[in-house]
Amino acid sequence: MSGPDLSITITRDVVIFDGAARLYRYDRPSPAEIASYVRSVFGPDPGGAVVHVVAEEGDVDALDQALAGYDIVLTAERPREEPENPEDHTLAPAGEEVEITRPQPRVARTGSPWVLPAVVIAVVLVIGAAIWGTVALGADEPPAATTAPSSEQASPSVQAPPSAPAPARVVIVREGLSVEVPPGFSVAPDAEMWRATGPDPDFRLQLAVEELYQLPPEEMIAQVLRDIEADPEVELVSNDGSVVQYLQRSPDGSEAMWKTWAHSGRQLFVGCHTRTAPTTVQQATCRMAMDSASFDSSAADPPA
Repeated sequence: MSGPDLSITITRDVVIFDGAARLYRYDRPSPAEIASYVRSVFGPDPGGAVVHVVAEEGDVDALDQALAGYDIVLTAERPREEPENPEDHTLAPAGEEVEITRPQPRVARTGSPWVLPAVVIAVVLVIGAAIWGTVALGADEPPAATTAPSSEQASPSVQAPPSAPAPARVVIVREGLSVEVPPGFSVAPDAEMWRATGPDPDFRLQLAVEELYQLPPEEMIAQVLRDIEADPEVELVSNDGSVVQYLQRSPDGSEAMWKTWAHSGRQLFVGCHTRTAPTTVQQATCRMAMDSASFDSSAADPPA
């Protein structure tokens, strides 16, 4: 029998996805956020994909409810426990895999987290004009790396498991808007937005979710283009009719690349600010965040 299409290991410190997607999350995502990521991996028609969960029973039950009605086969096992005494090591039973039975309707979803409609620009143009010196970068401490506690009496017959490889990327989620970035970023409120900063003091990522108040997307996209044309510091980069990307150059030499669109009654913004013209690494980090951006309306506040 072949292995699962996606494995999810849930612990107190980290949630690990492996298989169809490889991802480490240290922000303690809720069952709804984990389910949202599973849906983003397999899309609206998962075709009975097998998802195996290693977690405590309560976490498995909560995730099963969050994925109810989604056409996957969910199996689960409890995490293995380290024996208290070396003599018990050979008696520890292997985790028993249990298939969770649930209805699996193939329902075509009308919306997809990867379909990105139009958006308004005025709020971002105002916020994006902030000068670097007015915000202290890296004000929040990055998440501390989890290390295994040392044992005062190490037993020669029980070997510690090998350390997990360092994650290639982590997920930041705020108000239902999620992006993937390299490890080491921390997030803090920034006026009406969220600011994510990492090891590079000359780079910061901005996220924002705003209400649309029933404004049609086509009206917003028209206003976006008008605002870009009227501002000499802003240059249109791309426009596919639903997603607008533009570059803002400030008089202080800093630059901001913005991606803006609408989804489920909200305006969504992802911005990359650099102190000067972006380096190759900064451009790649920005591309990673923008290409991975998605929105889960179930994890956000209901629109007004």
